[in-house]
Amino acid sequence: MAARGLLIVSMDMAPEKEDAFNEWYNSKHIPDVLRAPGMISGVRYCATRGKPKYWAIYEAESDESLTRALASPEFKIAGDDFQENWAPYASSLTRVRGVRIGP
Repeated sequence: MAARGLLIVSMDMAPEKEDAFNEWYNSKHIPDVLRAPGMISGVRYCATRGKPKYWAIYEAESDESLTRALASPEFKIAGDDFQENWAPYASSLTRVRGVRIGP
């Protein structure tokens, strides 16, 4: 079985946009991302110490599945929505891809 692919996205959000951003991310963005073929799960976290404040960890069936998902129309819709509505208010945005190597 191929190792699961991970996409970790982290960022800070302008304080005046946080409530609306969190509502959108939880109710729209994660479901949109999970429509992409090969995506298994998406979970969000809020840092209690350190920065950036917001983290999302997405899991795909494999790293190859993640590559296909990132190129899919479903992922493009989710990404375009973020770019248009939230990117201007985001800072410290990072995206990290990886694969599971341990239990």
